[in-house]
Amino acid sequence: MNTSKSKDGKSLYRITVLSLIAALMLASFSATSIFVRSASAQVEEPNELEVAWAAKLNQLAIEVAYFNNSFGVEAEVFNREKEQQKHDQFTERYRAALVAAQSLVVTQSGFDINGQMTNERQAKLAIQQLGNFLSLIRGLRAKITPVDLDNE
Repeated sequence: MNTSKSKDGKSLYRITVLSLIAALMLASFSATSIFVRSASAQVEEPNELEVAWAAKLNQLAIEVAYFNNSFGVEAEVFNREKEQQKHDQFTERYRAALVAAQSLVVTQSGFDINGQMTNERQAKLAIQQLGNFLSLIRGLRAKITPVDLDNE
């Protein structure tokens, strides 16, 4: 009888240990899947409007950098008074368009400071308006940029 009790005790011990190991393994798998889901849920893909807004802001930054780095250099290229007046006129329009575009970026209500969309209708309007400003800016820059008269 004593031997059967010790065999039963060892069997019970083995079953308990195996049950604990199985429970720990199951618990670790479910916890892992919870952590994976929560980490992936936190990463949001930017939507189409946010990507378009970021692209327009990048284009505006390029135009501002161009203006800041080249203003005054082109004025030396034009010798005749009439062309100089046109150049100055286009430069002032270019400057005004840059200021208006930067003002739109600050005052619009479609995106927050991080570029996340806050209002879809306002975001579409802001993208359209900034696109119009950038188109104007590119056209004015083409008129400001001096033409190489030697190659014509």
